[in-house]
Amino acid sequence: MKICHLTTAHPRNDVRIFEKECQSLAMNEQYSVVLLVADGLGYEVNNKVKISDIGARKGRFNRFFVQSWRMLIYALKAKADLYHFHDPELIFSGLMLKLFMKKVIYDVHEDVPKSLLGREWLPKWILKVAAFKFKLIENLLSRSFSGIITATPAIQNRFLSYNKNTICIQNYPDQIVFSTISRNFSDRNSICYTGAISKIRGIIPLLDALSYCDKSIRLHLAGAFIDSKIEQEVKSHPNFSKVKYYGQLKRQELQVVYSQSFAGLVTFLPLPNHIEAQPNKFFEYMDAGLAIIASDFPQWKAIVEDNAIGLCINPEDPKAIAKAIDKLYNDKMSAKEMGEKGRELVFEKYNWEAEKQKLIKFYLSILSA
Repeated sequence: MKICHLTTAHPRNDVRIFEKECQSLAMNEQYSVVLLVADGLGYEVNNKVKISDIGARKGRFNRFFVQSWRMLIYALKAKADLYHFHDPELIFSGLMLKLFMKKVIYDVHEDVPKSLLGREWLPKWILKVAAFKFKLIENLLSRSFSGIITATPAIQNRFLSYNKNTICIQNYPDQIVFSTISRNFSDRNSICYTGAISKIRGIIPLLDALSYCDKSIRLHLAGAFIDSKIEQEVKSHPNFSKVKYYGQLKRQELQVVYSQSFAGLVTFLPLPNHIEAQPNKFFEYMDAGLAIIASDFPQWKAIVEDNAIGLCINPEDPKAIAKAIDKLYNDKMSAKEMGEKGRELVFEKYNWEAEKQKLIKFYLSILSA
């Protein structure tokens, strides 16, 4: 059976799409897996996944109004038994595939209407109108698809009202990725943040917090800046001298960062899309055996504090962030115990193996319908 994944927004090595979903299928000889991307890097076969490039995206207009139609043409040429698309701008391409009598899955990585409300590049009134209109379109068209996959239970609950064949496949880690990291915390004096760097993800309060921390503490920062404006603001911050910036790293390269840190931070600001989100970083930090310092959202507290794997604080309060950092820095034994509990949870509960089986079963139910 031939499965075709489609994305114009994500890189070809995306953790959820390529490393987890595509590779999980490709390892099963029953499936032939094609991944259509838009990055200009050409064709390749990687771990049995055939990656085809439709051409690099050039700006938002091109991505939304040109690449979506190019993707449709390439998808039809693939002649797959099932199509699995990952970006909201491909929703009309997915609908067209359905009109060609294809079986189509929409993979909802985030609650897009809520996410739009947190964007920084347009006036708020425009974002509110855009979020309202897109929610109407998404709710209506989601009824048409063979199935919906969501990344969190909160998003699943929303889509179940419109498509009963909706399942949650969570972004739990492959538990062997960071298994070689040393568990010795005694000489660690760093905290870390990995991922996209933006204001709404709390980078400025985090930098401000370094003014109130023990002077020995350093922030290890790995990821891409969301735009040049925030990059300039971060690099000109008075506390940037206490930051070691790595740029964007591959997942395996993050071991360098994690092996020097006693805690990982996820201090996103309290925006609608963040409060019910379930960031990959939680589980990567757990997999690496790090204590977690996170925003005090109810759902996040249920993961972090209820499992005793870290501390939750007000992400807009630099002094509260600093207090949590110092608490773990001054009690490395507690930080290590939190990290070890988190790693145990990855092995016992928060791992990709169970999600992989759910994904394959979901595919079979659609293909046999």
